[in-house]
Amino acid sequence: MAAKRPAEDSTDSPRKRLRTNYRATFTILVGAEESCFTVHEDHLCRTSEYFKKACTGNWLESKDRTIRLAHVDAAIFQIYVEALYYPDIDLYEALALSSGDLAGQLLFGASEHRQVDIVLQLCGLWALGEYLQDYKIQNKVMDTLYTRVPYETFGSARLITWMSTNTIATSPLARYLRSTFAAHLKHLDDGPAILNELKDEGNKLGADVLMGLLEDVLMPRVGIPFCATYHVHPLGHRQVCSS
Repeated sequence: MAAKRPAEDSTDSPRKRLRTNYRATFTILVGAEESCFTVHEDHLCRTSEYFKKACTGNWLESKDRTIRLAHVDAAIFQIYVEALYYPDIDLYEALALSSGDLAGQLLFGASEHRQVDIVLQLCGLWALGEYLQDYKIQNKVMDTLYTRVPYETFGSARLITWMSTNTIATSPLARYLRSTFAAHLKHLDDGPAILNELKDEGNKLGADVLMGLLEDVLMPRVGIPFCATYHVHPLGHRQVCSS
């Protein structure tokens, strides 16, 4: 006698067991002030290994359905959430919009200081992706830095200061910031001013950062490698860059 197939809506049904609950949400409390974000579980777990473990593992957060990210900037997390829901989002435009002067910046161009601010926010988003183990947002940031940010912006000592305190010297982002910064140091007009900016701010760069800069200055390079050179490819992800 043939075994009786379970009804499609029964608990034993394979379709029922594998069906995703697209309505399930988690509360994310961000920053010291615990700014509240309600995000769908399937969006959180789609690209982030951190959220995948927090939402589906044995963590306390998976039971409370509340995750706290006390050290994260709420404004940067807002952009991250927007990228989860809208994968084709223009990160540069989204950050310009967050400044409240999108029209002016698109028509007349952002000031050099504001351009650096946007790059710093992009760097913060990359660092958030590193913490959340979301290599897709990290690669999207690198693509944005390469295609949307004016090359002159990378000659700022503020970026090197951020790099030296927020990411390791061997990270793809650090290598990109260092190589673009070194290109400005080699320029006779830019070099002295940039070095003075570093001195004026009293920055104390680590030996690994200084050695990396020296290496990039002395080693001959033909332009800047295309953005995929700086993509993150975790072990176990067999992916070929199309960029």
